[in-house]
Amino acid sequence: MTDSAAPVPLGTLPPDTDPTTLPACWWALLDLHPWEGNPQVHPPAQVATLTAGIRAHGFTTVLQAHWPTCTLIAGHARREALLGLLEEEPEYVIPGSPGPGYVPVRFYGGTWCCGCQGYHPVGEYTWHPDGSIVGS
Repeated sequence: MTDSAAPVPLGTLPPDTDPTTLPACWWALLDLHPWEGNPQVHPPAQVATLTAGIRAHGFTTVLQAHWPTCTLIAGHARREALLGLLEEEPEYVIPGSPGPGYVPVRFYGGTWCCGCQGYHPVGEYTWHPDGSIVGS
């Protein structure tokens, strides 16, 4: 991520920056939390395949997370794969990142509801345990 402004400390944002206004930013992987209600299950073989892909091709997809909770919306398996890679190679750095353990993240504070055709903060949605119905 390049910025013409003065550099900021490793893995931080300038004061008063709303990360939901940025296309993506670098964030510490350990500060991103899995969504406990994630209906996706990622078997070890899938995570191992992703780890091999990251080693071979780099980390090519931005994770998606809710702001301000830092709860993942998308990228749980990639998070697991990178955590495993960092256990094996603690100094692994994604090219362009500020250092080991930082990942590109797109933060969202709200989302579009197909039911009411409106944009709402994520906290205003009804999330059903089976993941079948989501709406405002």
